[in-house]
Amino acid sequence: MPRCARSISGTNVYHIMLRGINKEEIFRDILDYEKFLKILKLAKEKYEYQLYAYCLMNNHVHLLIHVLQNNISNLLQSVGISYALYLNKKYERVGHVFQNRYNSKCVESQSYLLNVIRYIHKNPEHAKICLTENYRWSSYAEYMSQPYLADTENILKMFDKNIIQSKRKFKKFHLIDANDYEYVLEYEFLYKLSDEQVKKIIEEKFHISNVQEISQYNVEIRNDYIRQLKKMKGISKTQLSRILCLNRKIIERA
Repeated sequence: MPRCARSISGTNVYHIMLRGINKEEIFRDILDYEKFLKILKLAKEKYEYQLYAYCLMNNHVHLLIHVLQNNISNLLQSVGISYALYLNKKYERVGHVFQNRYNSKCVESQSYLLNVIRYIHKNPEHAKICLTENYRWSSYAEYMSQPYLADTENILKMFDKNIIQSKRKFKKFHLIDANDYEYVLEYEFLYKLSDEQVKKIIEEKFHISNVQEISQYNVEIRNDYIRQLKKMKGISKTQLSRILCLNRKIIERA
């Protein structure tokens, strides 16, 4: 069965997560972090994208990207290959560096956008590494000083037109003790089921042999099935859209 295409964001803004294969480290020293940032910067010249936020952790990367030409797959493939070539040569290793396909989530609203930015920047705190403002390998410092790679201007304007006030409010926004990250749905990354696992669950739950049959059912039955699946931990709306070959809006409205 051919693989369904990824859901496409109406805003062309995506929260991307790249994880090291088998959860292996993808950054072993300072030069590795610096190299990955340089690759992202060079990719800007070719793919014309805006980077609203990033955070490089030792075995995974978070990116919040606004693509201008709907070429997110080509962009990430180029970045992944370039970094893999560098890492394999430096450490005399072979094979893949990143795990399978990248995880992506469409960002369709301003509130979600800002919550994703905060979530990405606070990753070091969640991992109990250090405070957000002390972490070297995220875009948070670029918002507080001069940007090197991140496109901060439009985001800061959402807080205040005055640059000094906007930075103050941006910092305050990150200091909020937000234990409820329902907008970001962190569990989709930490406990996400694979497409094959979800397909098996659907087949067994609804006694069907082809999960895409659901898209042909009458609206009432189809939506009832979708509602049941949306309640299950580890299954995201984006994933259901991809597996069932249904528009994401249909999944959200069900």
